[in-house]
Amino acid sequence: MFTRLFTEPDGDTTVIDYLTPTLVKGPYFASRSTRTIVHELLQSDVTRVTHLPVRGRAGTFVAVFTTSAAASAALEWFTGPYLYLFTKAGATAAQTLFAVSGGELSIRENADSSWDVEIPYREVIE
Repeated sequence: MFTRLFTEPDGDTTVIDYLTPTLVKGPYFASRSTRTIVHELLQSDVTRVTHLPVRGRAGTFVAVFTTSAAASAALEWFTGPYLYLFTKAGATAAQTLFAVSGGELSIRENADSSWDVEIPYREVIE
């Protein structure tokens, strides 16, 4: 299930509404970009390292819908200036607060007449 959230300027968060696709395809996969910088000094055996925080998870959710109308509505649902929360029952590691980022929202019809909506995301760490 996806939850659409709006954050007020004072930091309060309001739940706007929910979207429940027929299925969110798995297996769940996400990656995290490291940002450590290694400085190899010229004409020296000395190596310096700058440690920066690891970025939040990033990936693509694939939500499945039974009709093109539902998939089209879902595609539009993800276009606003909101944060979203993905929650998968029984999988606490798959609960992710995210912003749509890092690619294009897309819609595709499958051979079984179901519809996929691909949602690129970047985890938001607060």
